[in-house]
Amino acid sequence: MRKRICVLLAQLEEKTQNRFMRAFTKEAYAHDYDICIFSMYQKYQETDLRNIGDSNIYSLANLAGFDAVVILLDTILTPEFDKKLLKRVKEEFDGPVFVIDRETEDFAKDEIDVKGAKESNVFFMPYLAGERSPYNDVKVRAAFLGLDSTTTKADMSRAVMEGVAFSLKDCLDAAKEDGACPQMATISGGGFRSEEWCQIFADIFEIQLSKLDGNEGPSFGGAILGMVGDGKYESCAAAAAKIIKKAKVYFPNEAKFAYYRAKHAKYKSIYPLIKQIED
Repeated sequence: MRKRICVLLAQLEEKTQNRFMRAFTKEAYAHDYDICIFSMYQKYQETDLRNIGDSNIYSLANLAGFDAVVILLDTILTPEFDKKLLKRVKEEFDGPVFVIDRETEDFAKDEIDVKGAKESNVFFMPYLAGERSPYNDVKVRAAFLGLDSTTTKADMSRAVMEGVAFSLKDCLDAAKEDGACPQMATISGGGFRSEEWCQIFADIFEIQLSKLDGNEGPSFGGAILGMVGDGKYESCAAAAAKIIKKAKVYFPNEAKFAYYRAKHAKYKSIYPLIKQIED
């Protein structure tokens, strides 16, 4: 008998989620699995009846009839509904459950390990899909440098975090060359669930960073633009002042400035070297 997989998700707005579902369905069909997808559309997520009757599409899923359940939890934006859904799955289904795009059980330990990683000359160049700014180079590729027999997983994880921050620091420096002089910035998104990564960004940027309450930064910004366009708020600034809430503020640690300035200078010198590989 063919295995049956239940997939619970909402609207696939992010490219990563779309890529995951395309690859997932391709592999499932290749292994002769059946897939049943239950998707909650945004118009239902934003109504008061979202958890009642037919407006909750997930109520139609008879979980006992499946061999596995896959939940793309980050696509479900209704406040607190993710907890209710997980509670229901736990109560009604005793098979394997895969929750995608949420912190794993190892997240807390990995965070501690990265925080404890020593300063090093391990570098990660984050050009997995080329680079767009400040280098418009679609062919350049990512690389680790400075590894030796003592390099740990935490060292490499921290190098990835620093590499991404250095890449955005390059963009910040380019903006400064054009006259920008930011004293603070707002951060949001899944990556900034990591407290250590937030602090790394603050230390490398050397400015104050405010993290939003919630992880839906881009889609939240789109919603604000829509409300301004619809006349609910007279300006984006007025809407932001009313709606946006800050969860935490990260202050740069001046004791880290010298280390990160020196490491960023080395980081910038590496790009011309790995660019030669593509030529």
